[in-house]
Amino acid sequence: MTKTILDDVLDAAFDYIASRGDLLTLCAGAPASFFEATTLTNSGGKMVASSALTEGIGGGDFSLASGATSGRRLTVAARALVDAQVIGTVDHLAIVDQDTGALLSVTELTEPVAMTPGEVVGIKSFSQEIVAPV
Repeated sequence: MTKTILDDVLDAAFDYIASRGDLLTLCAGAPASFFEATTLTNSGGKMVASSALTEGIGGGDFSLASGATSGRRLTVAARALVDAQVIGTVDHLAIVDQDTGALLSVTELTEPVAMTPGEVVGIKSFSQEIVAPV
């Protein structure tokens, strides 16, 4: 049985994230809601640090390309200096839309990072991929 999906369809899904994602948060645990992703751990959330994002594909912090094996890939640009606001071990990154209060995307880190207030870390670029159906 043949299954195909037009790249434009996958691009539309990633464009939704890229055109709305305006904040990247570093979280201690996987956030399940906008509140958890944007509220500091000492106030009941999972956020340890955050960094503003520039919306848009190509002109902002997001780029779109072919997937590693198939489909499409959305890449978020690296962040040079992100300050920890509270103590925590960061193991997830979240992209949120502050205007609508939406949690758009969550990515698990390959290795947790312990942070303390005032500590500055860099974040490598990361991506999410939608694989073409087979």
